[in-house]
Amino acid sequence: MPLPEEEGLFHNIYIDESSQNDHDYMVIGGIVVPLAFSAQMEEDIYNAKPETFRGIGKNGLPREVGWKLVSNGSLGRYKKIVDAYADFSFRHLQGLRNAGMVQMFYSVVDLRIPGRRYTGGERGSIAFERELYFHCLSIGRRGRRYLWHVYPDDRSTKSKGYKLAAIMSRGMVKSGSTKAWPARRLNYKDSRNIQALQVSDIVCGAIAFYLNGHYHKPNANKDKKQLCDYIFDRFKISSYVERKADKGFGPLILWFREHREKPVSRHPRPT
Repeated sequence: MPLPEEEGLFHNIYIDESSQNDHDYMVIGGIVVPLAFSAQMEEDIYNAKPETFRGIGKNGLPREVGWKLVSNGSLGRYKKIVDAYADFSFRHLQGLRNAGMVQMFYSVVDLRIPGRRYTGGERGSIAFERELYFHCLSIGRRGRRYLWHVYPDDRSTKSKGYKLAAIMSRGMVKSGSTKAWPARRLNYKDSRNIQALQVSDIVCGAIAFYLNGHYHKPNANKDKKQLCDYIFDRFKISSYVERKADKGFGPLILWFREHREKPVSRHPRPT
């Protein structure tokens, strides 16, 4: 249980990732919401889903939505799900003072750097955890007085969540956090059970879909292209993604990670 003086400071950070190896760019990130409003957000997103996207599927598991599941004919349904997040602050936080932050944060990682791998054994896990660390550190700098529960989408890793949280906390304190051990929890979660992770995945996938060139392919999925356009317009990120430029304001914050080595494209254009 949070201490009384800390109760209003906790935020949940939801993190998904899209397009790892064999692509030029990996995108990680997702929704940040005050803990006090997280249950309401889960309810809003769930209620925005059509009946066919709710409940338990034939496989006995909770049904979920995600970028990979977008198909022709599903555009309208996915737009309503995205809107459930996009309109959340207006519906629930408008007029409230010190309610906290409701934003999306995404980091774009250039995979063209030689030797960069984020899957496949211990080396890939360590590399991914490093990107997770820097992503959360950047969020922490924007909320120096807040406390964090970090919920990445479930993945195979040998690292213990409490150890990663401790490392993040030390980094956040060095970066100016006003709280001791600001990253209080890091638990990997199954996205089937977390609505905010599912929406995080949809937006994450749209950004990666464009950056990795799938958007411009002649046989690209029509509804994915239109949903990508809708998301880019809804969060005003079109020009930033096109220019690969950081966007540091608004409901969606976008960072392009810088690396010292010169990138080498995995899919060079023909000359």
